[in-house]
Amino acid sequence: RALLTLANGATIALSDTATGEIAQQQGVRILQTAGGQLIYTIPETAAAEDTTQPVYNTISTPKSGQFQVHLPDGSKVWLNTASSLRYPPRFGTRERKVELTGEAYFEINADKERPFFVITAQQKVAVLGTHFNITAYPDVNTTTTTLLTGSIRISGAGTATAILKPGQQAVVDEHIRVSAVDPAEAVAWKNGYLLFDNEDFTTIMSRIARWYDMEIEYQVTPGRIKLGGRVSLSRKLPDVLSALETAAHVHFRLSGKKIVVME
Repeated sequence: RALLTLANGATIALSDTATGEIAQQQGVRILQTAGGQLIYTIPETAAAEDTTQPVYNTISTPKSGQFQVHLPDGSKVWLNTASSLRYPPRFGTRERKVELTGEAYFEINADKERPFFVITAQQKVAVLGTHFNITAYPDVNTTTTTLLTGSIRISGAGTATAILKPGQQAVVDEHIRVSAVDPAEAVAWKNGYLLFDNEDFTTIMSRIARWYDMEIEYQVTPGRIKLGGRVSLSRKLPDVLSALETAAHVHFRLSGKKIVVME
């Protein structure tokens, strides 16, 4: 599920839209596939890009929604729940730039003449062609970038920079901290899972609340509980909470759109 906002302010609910061509901008055809993908294609007969009046589209997913976008350069972006991506329907001749809020997995086509930039609230990522995941939700104090292939350069606050190698992860706040990780954990959501590896209970509950579009109310202090495990995103919320009750030694009560955590 996703909502596409065009440069003229028109919105298209992609989950309610038929497949095929849904719009045209700057000579670019915007297509939706039956598999839930948005594809931008530039016909060979399309006129050259007019860069004097740049325009942008925004695709946003609600809580419990995900969507895949094929950008006009052929790069692919998987957008996770409660996220948005702002991008032009046609990239310029000198660079390719998008803006991300939330979480997304990127597979960027190589183009040495046009570097690709991902802008978030806390950092700027520069790539030529590579695969990586960025988590930059507004309600989380850090931005996390995990590299699967290739190389990327991260610019944080001030002059702080770091270059990641495959299997490395950068966590950015006022500083940039780089560590070795299993990148498969960062992209588990893209493959249909929530994966927890020794994570704080409150962090886990925040991720569950975001996916199932719920709020959390604590009637007990969870303490320093850390859990590991894997949850299929297709499982119903009561089943997930039942498993967590046993592991975390707490009790959950559902009240409308709220998960109440109790003794």
